[in-house]
Amino acid sequence: MISFYSEIENLAVKLLHKMVSFDKNKIKYANKNEKFSVLDLLILNEVGENKSISGLDLLKRIEIDRGIVTTSLNHLINLNYIIKEKNNEDKRKYNLNFTKEGVNIFNKLSKRRSDTLEFVLKDMSVNEQKTILKFLSKVNQLTVEKFDS
Repeated sequence: MISFYSEIENLAVKLLHKMVSFDKNKIKYANKNEKFSVLDLLILNEVGENKSISGLDLLKRIEIDRGIVTTSLNHLINLNYIIKEKNNEDKRKYNLNFTKEGVNIFNKLSKRRSDTLEFVLKDMSVNEQKTILKFLSKVNQLTVEKFDS
């Protein structure tokens, strides 16, 4: 059996470098010339997928230091994409919700993500897509077991 270990490792390192570069230089969004960090995009996705999320739940879901998340969250609040609202049941807590502009940017970013994935997968067979899914599932499983224990 032929092993592609070396090629896979090289591509994984290139992808990691690209992700670090994206995060360092921030991802430019054409409409308003705004730049988003990877964490900004992750927060926007969490708020969008959950429609409303408490600050504490956000921290639990993304598992990143509170101070770093607060900096990113304040950036998104200053851009008028997210608002903090007091929780009706517990006034000590707050919920994160989208503004109208936040919903708009979330929809545009989701479309861009979907279009990119569609572009990558369009020329692949179902079996190739299954192989990718199996690989990513295995990587996810191994990283969860290794780093979350």
